Amino acid sequence: MPLSEKQGVGSSILPLATMKKIIKMLIFTILDSFYDVIFGKVREDKHIIWRPKNYLHYSKYYWKLVQKPLESRGIYQPLLPSNIKTLKDFWTFHDEHLVLDEFSELIESESKDTEKWFIDIGAGDGVDASNTFNLVQNKYKGHMLEVDDSKFAKLATIYQDFPDVQLYKTKITPNNVVDLLSSFNLPNKVDVLNLDIDSYDFEVLEKILPKFKFKFLILEINPLFPKSIDFSVTYDEAFEWESNQFQGASLSMFYKLLKKHNYSCVHINGAFLLALDSDSLNSKVLEKNISELEETLKSSLKNNDPKDWDNIYKLFWSSSDEEIISHSNELFKNYNNYIIKKSNL
Repeated sequence: MPLSEKQGVGSSILPLATMKKIIKMLIFTILDSFYDVIFGKVREDKHIIWRPKNYLHYSKYYWKLVQKPLESRGIYQPLLPSNIKTLKDFWTFHDEHLVLDEFSELIESESKDTEKWFIDIGAGDGVDASNTFNLVQNKYKGHMLEVDDSKFAKLATIYQDFPDVQLYKTKITPNNVVDLLSSFNLPNKVDVLNLDIDSYDFEVLEKILPKFKFKFLILEINPLFPKSIDFSVTYDEAFEWESNQFQGASLSMFYKLLKKHNYSCVHINGAFLLALDSDSLNSKVLEKNISELEETLKSSLKNNDPKDWDNIYKLFWSSSDEEIISHSNELFKNYNNYIIKKSNL
């Protein structure tokens, strides 16, 4: 056979990589059709289904072929506590669980047998990037609140094996949070409050602190702003976070509120701010002033994610107060539920 004919035959055969893609596509198409018949169509909701990073026995094939297709249809599997990673290997956004554990050890003065409590507002599914799941594993009692349908469905499935944790599917607002927490049988001082609702967090905390006492506060700030700017999303019944920079409140807003109610900021890393009841400070745990917090925050933004620093934060952190307010008003021009002004710090 002439060489040209051989080349012609060879050129008609698809490359191996392309054939694999076609086979993979066919498999998933067949599986999707099968799941559609047995379990129903994929749900159209806003819950981002994460790969389970905190599971010990994780199989990417099982995740892609079974677990993710089921979860996208609202079907969740129970969780064996033995299948969760250890404290050291567990993943949270800024190692909140590790930092909390470290500071808890530094101020520990009570018996190990003392009953401990937490409240988690914006609990998610209770495992993925959860700041409180480690507390659950360490026999804390608690209350977890989540409004998202899919996240709560997974939360309820997982936490059926934890009878000392009460779950509530409800939307927390500045108008209902005090009445709701007052209905719980809480101790005089709750060990941990985790607050992460990606919106009007400041106004919710502003209502909570005069009425309840906590040892630790795990808070999410908006790291877009230096200490000289006060910014906060304000309550709007119709507001839903769009996974952007329009969320929460600035460091300065939280700092002033916490000082007013006798709390001290002891740690900051990116959006994560840890505060401690000031009466619990000791020689090992010292309060950080606002200048120290600002310097650490800026350093963490630059070092943890240089790309986001260049694309997002640098413009705000290198501008005058007037320019920051102008940048913010332009960035948030589609919103009207916020305040922004100079902080006088």
